[in-house]
Amino acid sequence: MTQKVTRDKILRAAEEVFARDGFAGARIQRISHKAGINQAMIYYYFSSKESLYQAVLKKTFLRLNLELSQALTENLGFAHKLRRLIGFHFDLISQNNNLLRIIQKELVDGGKHARQIAPQYIKQLYMMVRKLFEEGMASGECRSMDIDSLLLAVFTLITFHYATSSMVSFGQDAYTLEPAAMERRKRELIELILKGIRKDKG
Repeated sequence: MTQKVTRDKILRAAEEVFARDGFAGARIQRISHKAGINQAMIYYYFSSKESLYQAVLKKTFLRLNLELSQALTENLGFAHKLRRLIGFHFDLISQNNNLLRIIQKELVDGGKHARQIAPQYIKQLYMMVRKLFEEGMASGECRSMDIDSLLLAVFTLITFHYATSSMVSFGQDAYTLEPAAMERRKRELIELILKGIRKDKG
């Protein structure tokens, strides 16, 4: 087994354990058991539980940055780019439960570790999305508002729309996590956001 394969195996196992237990609750022994690798080998690649957690966060934020940036590279208009961005984000969150859980647990814990890592991976994405909304406001397709507040509202709505679905379902089919229902909800969420930010005519 090469060093890269071993390291990736440790990271995958750690991602699952940190997603389930959070940083404080996670144990290297559980990660070792999950990965099928002895604890000494984990400490060979990562000096501490914190350094392993930071590596998992880096992987999480890098993936978020790379996948969402794809939505903004096409030469499309404001509305088309925004639709793609919202759709990409919704799919990324709904198809990767560990990613969502890690972000949620980090937020609950005060974001101490994320604050150290996120800026270097998210800054470029933030600037790209900010530019998108600036262009939308300049063209009159988006109402004029504080961009930082707008970004926070949009991304929070996307993330927690999915995160709270299982909590508010009460067994109703309308909130099922089946692919067809998720696709419908994604379309509805895109329209909701677009209508909310669209500049009033008149």
